[in-house]
Amino acid sequence: KGSSLSSSSSSPSLLDTPPQCKSITVKDIGPLLSAKDAPQRILKLRNDMGSPDFELPDMKILPRFFIVTNYQNARKVLEHKSSVKAVLFDNFFENTTNDGMNFISANGERWKHVRKSTLTAFSSQNIKLMVSAISHIVDGWIDKTIDFDLNNNNNNNNNKSHIVDGWIDKTIDFDLEQQQQQQQQPSLVESEGNTCKIEEQNEEHIEEQNAAETKSGAVKCDHECHLHILEEMNKITANVIAKVAFDYDISDKERDAFLKDLLTCWQTFGVDASTDLRKQFRFTRWMFSDIRNAKRAAKRLFEFCAKMSESYRTKKEKQPHKLIHMILNDADYKDDEERFRDMVAFTIAGFDTTANTLSFTLLELAKNQEEQTKLRDALRVCESSDEAHSCPQLKNTVREILRLYPAVATGSLRQVHSDVILPATKKVIPSGSFVVSSYYAIQHDPDVFDDPNSFLPSRWEDATKEQNMSFLTFSFGKRNCLGQALAYAEMYEILAKLCKNYEFGVVNEGEASHVVLYKPEGTILSVKRAL
Repeated sequence: KGSSLSSSSSSPSLLDTPPQCKSITVKDIGPLLSAKDAPQRILKLRNDMGSPDFELPDMKILPRFFIVTNYQNARKVLEHKSSVKAVLFDNFFENTTNDGMNFISANGERWKHVRKSTLTAFSSQNIKLMVSAISHIVDGWIDKTIDFDLNNNNNNNNNKSHIVDGWIDKTIDFDLEQQQQQQQQPSLVESEGNTCKIEEQNEEHIEEQNAAETKSGAVKCDHECHLHILEEMNKITANVIAKVAFDYDISDKERDAFLKDLLTCWQTFGVDASTDLRKQFRFTRWMFSDIRNAKRAAKRLFEFCAKMSESYRTKKEKQPHKLIHMILNDADYKDDEERFRDMVAFTIAGFDTTANTLSFTLLELAKNQEEQTKLRDALRVCESSDEAHSCPQLKNTVREILRLYPAVATGSLRQVHSDVILPATKKVIPSGSFVVSSYYAIQHDPDVFDDPNSFLPSRWEDATKEQNMSFLTFSFGKRNCLGQALAYAEMYEILAKLCKNYEFGVVNEGEASHVVLYKPEGTILSVKRAL
């Protein structure tokens, strides 16, 4: 079977391994792991196999390859002492961090010293310091994007359409097909359709509305806005990670360029190259113009992180609790290039995953108005940010979204260097094998979750042990997500502000798509002030 067995391992013929999948061929493995619907493909294959764990067809050039979809077995693999990040001939994260290893892809001391030196950046005390900055950034986005001056727009434009940054007048025809095409372009930020509209209102109506608002304190609007939700959440979370982690006030131009370059890397290195081996091998990849363009984009990401580092180094007042301070003062780094590569990795991990989860949350709430109302009512009785962050309805909503839409939906890839006995099935993963723990399949297991494809925050009110153990969105073991405390604080703060005061609806649902990470593509939501 091509196993790389250690001397202490049993003979391959004596091992009772998970069954090998016979319904797919080697050429199907790439799409199974990297196609836009890869998480669903793995889940379907598990169901078709009738086995929670199975082996993929022999790929000859790689060790044996297994997929695990049972939470007990996944935890065993992830926490096993012989389990390490797998090293493939092509690595998306290393390509994106300017052709060099980063702490996400590394093993051994290269990873350990980073984990050790930066761990306190995400302590509870530091998270509290970050929340005020997050709140300020969200308020600024709301003021700029949602709470624009309706009176001035009407007065200045009279009966003309009102164009505001990120929005378009609702009286103009809204071409959803065109919007979806624009969403698929390499830029997350240059879409002309990310706009919203204001119904024309005469002066008398505006005065009446203002008087009503002043009297009651409630905001009642006759207009609604349409927005590409992922684009907007990306803007917020990119601003947040730049400020709270790197003490850098990123400009809109810098942020937009970063997002555009990152999307180029996502698509080219993470999706396109996964189905064409010629784009993965170094001696052939240079022939492709899209690979060369993505390498230039990765270099710009690297150079921007160098710029943030230089900005911090020139500051008189240092912030020892900031992530950037810890990275720059970690003497175990070989040089600044290693530091900058890790900054790119931290930036990607720190904003993109959170933006995806926020977008999925608002989409599900827009689809489930009753749940949205329950959350809004619960948030409106909270008297402080701290109380809102502890709101059970908010916490259950976020946990349910993380279950439905794990960021790394296809799962974590590990290589085990000794035989691993899977506790749920007693099957054996042979030493040297690659193992994918599929978080999407685990968190959609009908034996653990009733109606697993439905958005049901209430399921976490009295969750079973099996449900809690199956929640693996942030991975498990020594390589679990380093910044999950920041992710939760950011999601709670942003959602509390938005869901308390605004009502969201669905204009175009779009689709959940696996583009390295799991994200909603083409999703357009309406937003208006909630009564």
